Amino acid sequence: MFFWLLMLLGCGLEPLGQDSGAGNSGVDRGDPVDFVVYPSAAQDRILIYTGHGGKVLLPYSEVRVAWEADGWTVREADTFPADLQSYRLIVFVDTGAQESTGEGAFSEEEFTALSKAIERGTRLLFLQDRQADGRCGSEAMLDLSNEWSVPFVFDQGLSDENAPLHFDIVAENSQPMDQVSTLTFKQPCTLTDGGAWLVQSDTSFPLAVHFRPSNAGDLIFVGDTDILKDAVVDPAINDNMIFAQNLAKVVP
Repeated sequence: MFFWLLMLLGCGLEPLGQDSGAGNSGVDRGDPVDFVVYPSAAQDRILIYTGHGGKVLLPYSEVRVAWEADGWTVREADTFPADLQSYRLIVFVDTGAQESTGEGAFSEEEFTALSKAIERGTRLLFLQDRQADGRCGSEAMLDLSNEWSVPFVFDQGLSDENAPLHFDIVAENSQPMDQVSTLTFKQPCTLTDGGAWLVQSDTSFPLAVHFRPSNAGDLIFVGDTDILKDAVVDPAINDNMIFAQNLAKVVP
């Protein structure tokens, strides 16, 4: 019940396209560092995962085009892949939001597969919207957080405004925030304290939070699926594109 008390207010989401199958060529992975497990050269794909009660994003998005231009092969799936070894970045879109489908919960085998992906250096990105009943997050997300002892959860909506909101309070020393000065959201969800925040509101509410379970891959939680959508991604006024590219091209 405590979880549901944390989850308030609601946000929307539109679909993001089918598998383009673009090939990999010369991905800029940055330089390895001693204290992190560096992903192998074979990890040349990005997976947009829409299963387990999740949703899809828009086709032909600016972010997807940028990823492919950087050399990543972008895949989209609504069924859990049998093999995660090739994925550098896995994006979970509003996991568990459509719990009426009965697909929210992850099996022990799927937890194990995701944990092994993290051990290989894969980054997991969790995007969550405010739901129709006012909650932020889902039971499926809570299960995932508990599996890795994540010390925070999605909390509540920042405001009722349904328009792009620009935030200049970013953790500039963090790799995902490299060269990012302004990140734009639309009706963002906040997160509770406990992780290393990447973006905060001007009232110090975390909107994007980073957590590394070990010295390998990491988890990033963002309270908005719009952050990767064309309605918000506009290189002329914000750095969402750079943020998206940073998520995949350099070590966590």
